[in-house]
Amino acid sequence: MSAWTYRQDQELPSWACDWYRKVSGVDTLIDFSSGYTFQVLLVNRDGTIALTKTSGITGAATAPNVTVAWASGELNITPGLYLLHLKATTGGADRIFSPGDLPMVTINATPT
Repeated sequence: MSAWTYRQDQELPSWACDWYRKVSGVDTLIDFSSGYTFQVLLVNRDGTIALTKTSGITGAATAPNVTVAWASGELNITPGLYLLHLKATTGGADRIFSPGDLPMVTINATPT
């Protein structure tokens, strides 16, 4: 499981992952360089969606093959621990990122 920590006023670093699929029993990096749209949800422990993101997410053919760039103010959500849900869609078919343990994102309050 990957864990990332951001402050509410932070945009960097981007979150990135290597997303594989099984091909003839071998883990193969998925080529997301074209034809895909993406969605990221940050979901708190009670299942409430705190953030839905569909822009600033890019796919690639090489690792990391998905990168999520945070926009200014985008992470200004209630401080806490969130699960990051990632979905890729092509031709009406969805792929759901399921590495075993979903990535965890901690949002810390901005100092005042």
